[in-house]
Amino acid sequence: MKITPHLRQYLKKPLGAIIKDTDKIPKDSILVCVGDFASKRLLSEGFKPKIVVYDGKTKREDVGVADEITAYKGENHTLVNPPGELVDEAIDLMEKLFKDGKPHKVYVEGEEDLTALAAIKHAPYGAYVVYGQPNEGLVLVKVNSEVKDKIKKVIDEMV
Repeated sequence: MKITPHLRQYLKKPLGAIIKDTDKIPKDSILVCVGDFASKRLLSEGFKPKIVVYDGKTKREDVGVADEITAYKGENHTLVNPPGELVDEAIDLMEKLFKDGKPHKVYVEGEEDLTALAAIKHAPYGAYVVYGQPNEGLVLVKVNSEVKDKIKKVIDEMV
């Protein structure tokens, strides 16, 4: 499914609060980190995410995979997700990963940005999804019915 120009503009606005410090994230929460910047930051601060999604890029520039991500003990998965798209496999994978108690790392060939939508869609209520907002900080999304409704509408509008 591809993102439309309208959705691209809509999704430029953060889906949650922009935070500079991670003290607003409960250490014992179910946590998903999407993106290399967010994943490296939270892992380096001692968080233990349920799912880490990364592609070896920051602001679309190859930066390689951070040591913190490489060292994190999670079951490895690879997903092909072209830029500007959210493939069905991403949605299916997120659903599957939330069903077990293990941590997971998902390496995305392509672009991982829109996988945050799949994570929010399948995350349990009360979980947190964190992703980077370029030049601003981290976006902290607490999963609730309002956010899930927004995400459903976005996914339904994709072509």
